[in-house]
This record gives sequence, structure tokens and C-alpha cells, in this order.
Amino acid sequence: MNKLSHEVLLALAYVSQMSNPDLIRSRFIESLNGLDEAFAFEFVDHLPQGVPEHRVLRIATLRSSFGYVVMPESPGVSEAEQGVFRSAFTFLAVLLENREQARALQTKNESLLKEIKIEKSLVRTVLDTLPVGVWVADGNGAILMGNAANENILTGTRYAGKAWWPDAGRHIKAGNWGFMRAIGAGETVTDQEIDVECFDGARKTILHSAAPLLDDEGQVAWAVAVNQDITERKQAEKRLQDQNQFIQTILDNLPIGLAVNYFDKGTAAYMNKQFEAIYGWPAEDLRNIGTFFEMVYPDPEYRQKVQSQVLHDIRSGDPEQMQWDDIEVTTKTGDKRIVNAKNIPLFEQNFMISTVQDITTRKRAEEALRTSHERFLKVLNCIDATVYVADMNTHEILFMNRHMVESFGRDMTGDICWQAFRGEEGPCPHCTNDRLVDENGRPADVCAWQGRNPVTGRWYINYDRAIEWIDGRLVRLQIATDITEFKKMETALRQAQKMEAIGTLAGGIAHEFNNMLGIILGNTELALDDVPEWNPAVDFIREIRTASLRARDVVKKLLSVARKAPSSKKPLRIGAVVGESLALLGKTIPETIEIRQNLFCTTETILGDPTGIDQILINLCTNAVHAIGDAAGVLDVRLETTTVDDRLSDQYDGLPPGEYVELTVADTGKGIDPDIMERIFDPYFTTKDVDEGLGMGLAVVRGIVKKHDGAISVESRPGRGTVVTVWFPLAEALDAAKRTAIG
Repeated sequence: MNKLSHEVLLALAYVSQMSNPDLIRSRFIESLNGLDEAFAFEFVDHLPQGVPEHRVLRIATLRSSFGYVVMPESPGVSEAEQGVFRSAFTFLAVLLENREQARALQTKNESLLKEIKIEKSLVRTVLDTLPVGVWVADGNGAILMGNAANENILTGTRYAGKAWWPDAGRHIKAGNWGFMRAIGAGETVTDQEIDVECFDGARKTILHSAAPLLDDEGQVAWAVAVNQDITERKQAEKRLQDQNQFIQTILDNLPIGLAVNYFDKGTAAYMNKQFEAIYGWPAEDLRNIGTFFEMVYPDPEYRQKVQSQVLHDIRSGDPEQMQWDDIEVTTKTGDKRIVNAKNIPLFEQNFMISTVQDITTRKRAEEALRTSHERFLKVLNCIDATVYVADMNTHEILFMNRHMVESFGRDMTGDICWQAFRGEEGPCPHCTNDRLVDENGRPADVCAWQGRNPVTGRWYINYDRAIEWIDGRLVRLQIATDITEFKKMETALRQAQKMEAIGTLAGGIAHEFNNMLGIILGNTELALDDVPEWNPAVDFIREIRTASLRARDVVKKLLSVARKAPSSKKPLRIGAVVGESLALLGKTIPETIEIRQNLFCTTETILGDPTGIDQILINLCTNAVHAIGDAAGVLDVRLETTTVDDRLSDQYDGLPPGEYVELTVADTGKGIDPDIMERIFDPYFTTKDVDEGLGMGLAVVRGIVKKHDGAISVESRPGRGTVVTVWFPLAEALDAAKRTAIG
């Protein structure tokens, strides 16, 4: 029995190591049957029907039935042996149950270990892939674990198992570290910026956070810390801060005001100091667009005008319209300023940049300049002289004063000076530009010169100087005074001096000639007494007497000139005097010359001397006959009335405006050379041969005309004849002029 029990137990121990239930059953039955051939045990899953209960042993575990063992019908099996079998089977059931529980627990443990391993691997993977450093330390500060990012932040792994942070953050006490506060006081610390020195000596800025970890009893046993390297961010923030400071400095020191406004909110997001200074209001008062208009434009009518225009231009969306000039604003102290404003829309960003520029000083300067300019122009325009400015390189006229505009008939600003003022085809030969600057190109002294302008026909004394124009370039300033009257006076004085000398000479000649005329007249009278009336010579003798009497009058005239005696003028019908003179001349003029008389004045009266009128006509006709010479020609004498206006007054030797008798003597002779035109009235100037004249004719004529308050003009072109025109004032007009002058 003991042997059986021992072997059964060994068999059970062997069978219990198997995990396959079918195999367990098979081996279990083999073990039992092999103990004693007298016994044939049968292992079944279900209780067979009809088998007595004492032959069946139920093998059951704590959880479920395992099966049944059917013992054979054998009278040799005692109760004791059955008990052994029953005990063995019961042990087997318990052993199998424990084995199943152990196997299930092992499976569960293996599953848990696998999950833990997976979770640990996942945690490690997550930790190592985090961009921030994570580490855990115990209450003594010894680091238990850390991730790769933390090693990278500190550049090394030398901190494992020890506290490194007190030495790394030297500018902060060890007790102030967030980790120490978490492990020591259970405090959670977030986002603590600390400058640390890494293991390689590099300095970094980390963002440090720490939190306590509690054990099963609720005590702080560990602490977890998170480090984030924010060195680059801090450097970027520093660069951004520096850049913002730089931009802020620029914006605050701009000479113009600048503000950034929200489109939708109607408020200002930013404005620089100059914006406040220009408008003269604090920033908090200017931020709201609605109140901005009320403060800056206190006058309701003006505010409505400006606001309507600004809003209209902004709604247009056209940046070209969003610019407003010469706007008057009022500061908080009530001062008035003039500004230019402009808006630059940034529609996508919902912003509008507003700029403003204070132009008050400029406007005042412009106003002062305008006033000064007007005063300067008023002075220049009141000067009785021509003033103009021209570019020294391009010769463009930059300025003309009013007197010069009136002198030339129009404002020629922008024209070329040598074209406009002198009618030249190129720069004037006498241009003074080269003399107005020194060898270094700087303005030199004044250059004064005089000449006759071919456009106006008047004489000017010119003062030229190089000056710096308002735009910095050198220009020629010319101030010219009209000296035409002075030139006339100079000519008249010179003529008077010549005439005085001539008068002295003529007086002596006239005295001698008068003696000879006395003899001629005496003998003529005696001849008339001796020659009978029927004798044809009587008519010739009478002509001699008439001519001698005229010669005597001429001599008297010369004597009166020589003695400066006043001429005796009386009212006379000039048409009759001219007719008589032409009748006398007709007998002496060659037949090749045709005399055409157009005497339209028959009743007009002048105050004159008949002898002087006769002398004028004789001299002019004699000169005309000499100019025609031996060739056939025409001598045209015309007498008519005319009116002299202001324009003709300056043209005709300063002749006063009024009614005149115009005597014209025109010939078809050879004409006068232009080079000698200015000398034709000089005494003793003549183009005739010595035996043909002394050159006194026109000089005497001009003197007689002047004594008759008239004027003389000569027009001639070589080869086309000469026209001499003499004007005598009508007696009525002369009397009226004298009465007006006296009154």
C-alpha cells in the first residue's frame, strides 16, 4: 500500500507538470493501471449509467469538475486501499487547481510585465522625443532618470545620480530653484527663467518648471522637473526688442507724425511722439477718431467741411485721394497750426497708416517770402528803369519788371534774351557775360555800357552784374536806364554849340554879303530907271531885284541867328508860301526832273516866318535835285494836315501830340548811305564836291524847323530815293497848347 501510494504520488507529480488535459487523463490512467494489473481504472468525463456509486470517484477542483475515475469490480480492494486512492485523487485535484492558478497568474504576470515593458518603452520614447528636458530626483537631490533632451540642454550626462543645478545656476541660490521648492515645500513652480552654465562652459537660458511626486503615504518622495532651452528665443526676443527699440527710436524721432489706426474700430493702435506734438494733444485724447475731429477742429463748420472731405476720400479706397494739404488744426492750448496729412491704407491687415507734417513754419516762411517778393516786385516795378534776369548759360529770361514789359510790349519771361530784346539770330556780339565773372567763376564787378536797342529804338545805359539766383545758379542781372532824352539833349547841345560857331562865322559872312547885296540892289534900281518898260530886260532886272530882296532876307536871318535875335513869326497860310517858292524853283530845276505838287493845304495857318519856310523848301529841293543828278527823276512835294498821337510823338523827335501841317519832299535820287544817316544834320557835313556846297543846308533847315516848334524826319534807302518830312503845328493847336501850359 505504501508502495502504491508512493508510486501514485510520483505519477501524479509527473502528470501535474503537463498542461494538455487530454494528455493528463491518458497518462493518469496509465499510471494507475500500471500499479497493479488487477485494477483497471477508467477515467471518464461523465458518470456512466448503471455503475454503482462505490465504484466511482469524482475528481473535482474548487472551480469545476475535472472528471470521474471508475474503479473495477474487485473484491480484493479494501477500504484502506480505496481511501489511499481517494486521497491521491483529491491531492491530484488540488495540485491541478493550484497548477492552473499558478499558470494563470504567470500568464497574467507575463502580460503585465509585457505591458509594463511596452509602457516603459513608450514613456522612454516619448521622453526622449520631447523637445524639453525632463528629469526626476529623490528627496536627497539624486537624479533618478532624465531624458535625452535634458542631456542635450546641459551638453552631457555627468549629472546622473547627483545634483548639478546648484553649480549650474550660479546667479540664483540653490534654494530658489523651482525643483528645490518642489522637493522641499511641495510647491509647484512653473516658467522660472534661469541662466545656467552648461558642462561645456556654454551659457544658456532655460525655462524651468517643477512639481512634487508623493508616495503611498502622501509624503513628497520625489520631484519631477522640466527644462526648456529658450536661449535662442531669448536672443530672438532680445534682437526683436532691440529692433523694436530701434524702430521706436526712428519713429519717435521722425520729423513727421505717424499713427496706425484700425479700420473697423476707429481707434489708433499706435502713434509716435511727433504725432502728439504736431496736433498738440495727448495720445489718449487722439486715439478715438470720433473725438479727434471735435478736439482738433473746434469750429463746427470747418470741422464738417474737413471731416466730410476726409471720409469721402477714404471711402473711395484710392490712396491718391487720401492726401490733404494746408489743413488748419487747433492744439489743446488753442494755437493754430497748418498741416499736411496723408493716409496709407493696408486693407488686408485692417490697418491704415496716418501721417501728418507740420508746415506752419514753412507756410509762414512762404508768406513772409511772398510778402517780401511782392515788396521786392513793387520796388522793381516802381523803378523807372528796365530790369531783367537771364540765365548765363542758356540765355533764358527768368524775370522782367513791369517797366520793361511795358517798354517791349509784352512779358517775355521764358524767351531767349538775344532773340527777344535785340532780334539777333545768335548771342549778342557785345554780350558781357564773360566780363561778369572772375577766373574762378565767381561774380565780378559791375559792367556798365550804353547802346541803342534795335527793337525799341531807344538808348540805354546798362549795368550788368552776375548774381546767384534763388536756385543757386549764376544769372545776369541787368538794370538799364533809358537815356534817349539825354542823348537827344546831348545831340541838341552839340548841335547848338556847332550852330553857335556857325552863327559867329555866318554873322561875319552875312555882314560882308549884305554889303554886296546893297550894291546889287542899288544898281538894279538904277538899271530899272534907265531901261524903258518896253525893253525885255526889264523883266530880268526885276527878277534880279526879287532874288536880291530874298537874299537880303536870308542875310537878315543869318544875322539874327548870329546875334541870337528872336525870330519874328506871324500867322501865315503856308500853302501860299510853299506855292510861291516852288514857282521860283521851277525856273531853276533841270527839265529832266518832274516836279509834282500836291498842296492840299490852302487855308491852314501856322505861326511862321515866310523867309524861313522859303529857305527850308529851297534847301530840301536843292538837295533832292543834287541827289537825282543828270538822270531823269521826280521831285514830289506834298503838303497836308495830319494828327500826331503819343506813339508818333516819341518817334518824331519828341513832337507834342496835336494837329500839324506835314510838308514832304521826296525824290527818286540815289539815297543816303545808312552809315552817314546820323551825321546828315551836322554842320559842314556834306557828300558834295567842294564847289557844290558847304554842308550847311540841313543844319540850317533843322534850326529853322525847331524855331517853328516843329520836327523833321529823314527816311532813305540807297538807290530808292529820300523822303524828308517836316511838321509845323497849326496856329490854333499851338495857341491851345500854350494856353494849356500857362493854365
